Parts: sequence; C-alpha cells; structure tokens
Amino acid sequence: MKEYVVEAVAENLTKSVFMATRKPILTVPNGAVVQIETINTDIAVLEKRTAGNLSCEAWEPYSIRDMDPEPYFHAYGIRTDTPVMRKLAAALDKVEPLRANGHCITGPIEIEGARPGDVLEIRILELELTEPFGSMFVMPGAGALPDRISRPICQRVLYNDERTQAELFGFPIPLDPFMGVMAVTDTEDRPSGPPGIFGGNLDLKRLTMGTSLYLPVLVPGAMFCCGDPHAAQGNGEVGITAIETCGMMSRLQFILHKGVSLESPQAETPTHYIVTGLDRDLNEAMRKAVLHAAQFLRERNGLSFEQAVMLSSASVDFEISQFVDGVVGIHGMIPKTVVRKGSASFWNEDGSVSYAGKRF
Repeated sequence: MKEYVVEAVAENLTKSVFMATRKPILTVPNGAVVQIETINTDIAVLEKRTAGNLSCEAWEPYSIRDMDPEPYFHAYGIRTDTPVMRKLAAALDKVEPLRANGHCITGPIEIEGARPGDVLEIRILELELTEPFGSMFVMPGAGALPDRISRPICQRVLYNDERTQAELFGFPIPLDPFMGVMAVTDTEDRPSGPPGIFGGNLDLKRLTMGTSLYLPVLVPGAMFCCGDPHAAQGNGEVGITAIETCGMMSRLQFILHKGVSLESPQAETPTHYIVTGLDRDLNEAMRKAVLHAAQFLRERNGLSFEQAVMLSSASVDFEISQFVDGVVGIHGMIPKTVVRKGSASFWNEDGSVSYAGKRF
C-alpha cells in the first residue's frame, strides 16, 4: 500500500485552533499509513521571552522579525540551519491564524468513507524525535500552582545522542515520545487548548509507539489533525508543559470502525484498554472516567453495572492525564486480563503489538 508523507510546512499548519471549515491537506483511503511531521513553534518564542524574565503582561503577539530566537539557540550550541529549524522559523509568521500563540497543528487529513457515527482508530506505529532538544516553562497564573510561580522561566532540555534520555537539573529523564494533540475535526471551530469528545489536547502520556487512540467521527472525512510533540511528561503535566520537543515525525495508520459510537476518547496499549473522563471539574472528570470504565467492562464482559463497578474498583487504575488545560483529563487503565478477548489484527494474542518486524 502506498505510504503518504505530510511535512510541517506553513501551508499544512494552523495555530491554536481546530478549524471546522479548513480544507484537507491530504485525502487518504481507510487503512492508509501516513508519515506526519509536527513542530513546536512556541519553543522559539517562549525561550526568548522568558530568557529576559519578561512579565506575562508583556507577552504580546510576536514576530520572528522582532523576537528572533537564533542568538538564543546558538548560545546553547543548537543549529538553526536544519530542515526542521527552518520550518519552525518560517511557521512563526506564516501560519494561520497569523501571529497567534498556541499549539502548532498539522492537518487536517481526510479519511475516505469516514462518516459521523463511525470511530477512527489512529494506530501509532512509530515516533521519532527529529531535533536533539526541547523546552519546559512555568509562568505565573498557570499550571497547578498558579499563585506560587513568581516569574516566567523557560528551561532548555538537551537529549543524548540516541535521543532516549534527557538531563534536567542533573537528573536523568527517560524519553518516551508522544503527541499531546491528536484530534478529529468538530462541527465548529475549537480552541486547541482544552480537550473534548474530538480528542485534541489530551496530553495522555500512554499514547506512545505501539498504541491506538479511538475517536468518534464528527464530520465527513474525520479530518484528523495532530501536534504538540512531547519527549516526556509526568501524569498531570502540573507545571503547564511536558518536555515540549522541537519536532517529531510520526507514522500513523488510520482504521475506520463503522457504526460504532463513543462517548469519550478511548485508547489501547499492548496490556490495557484506556477510557477517559473530561470535564472542567476534577471530581466530575473522575466520575465520568469511572462511569466509562464500568460501561466498558459491562459491555465487554456481560456483567451487571454493579458488578462492573466492583471490577473497576478491584483492577482499574485511574490517573490524572493533565490538570492544566482548562478541561481536566482523567484516564482509567483497564488491564486486558479482566476483559474477554476480542480480535484485532494489530494486537497479538499475548497483548503485544507487531509492526514492520518490531514487537512492542
């Protein structure tokens, strides 16, 4: 089957919003594999601004012309003449909406035959960090401790040569790349910050190589978008960012499941099914996650609702995906050992995943 490639050039990107009226940059058949490049333009601007300890009130819309990040990158020995860095610099001023802050999003990609009432499975086949560094930042008024952060600070994070580990304040941090944003398009424009039924900024660290994300199709073609590449993150993302990596190349496969409904995004790893609860209130997000776990176990195992709740209480781990994006995310990790077996070609009988000769 033909494999498609989407580069992070300006015409393939948007900033900070999922646009309901945006035309597809690519149309692919069901089952297609697509290499998708994502970049993180906010790295350049945030590092430059926080390096000068500017107050948050001074963070006006920016331009590469008056906030040139190159001297800052060069001070850390980072080349700016690589293909990814050239795309990053170009995107700062050319991506719609112009001069907007927020996630840099690649897409949308149209999947032929996708219709509302279907579910789109996004199989994450490979993830490659394309540059050897990322950044983290904290700022007043944001994150889990908005009243305790006195000034904006951006921290450069360099990776080892194999891009398997970073060092933060002298401590080793294993790298486990994933995309913070994967979404289908909704029927109206959505800001990229808060996640929702469409997916979006889930910041779900479990969505690494060898896993699947399931999203309900809301518009014809599904119109898939992705971005916000991360090198590593702790559950909660409490400081407001993960290690926001400069660039990532992903290989994704799109599989349509016809006539299947979802109330909230779901996922699958070699060992677990994942259900989500999304709400502005943490307690309500937890309630939704527990409800979705109980419904999943009831339907898959033929249990009563009460039995499914007890099975959830005995076996399901509920974790905070992120706490800082307006809509809080809770995810429930359902072990496959408590779910009656189904069948899917991506998943081996022992729960592992095989693709292109690799076993995850």
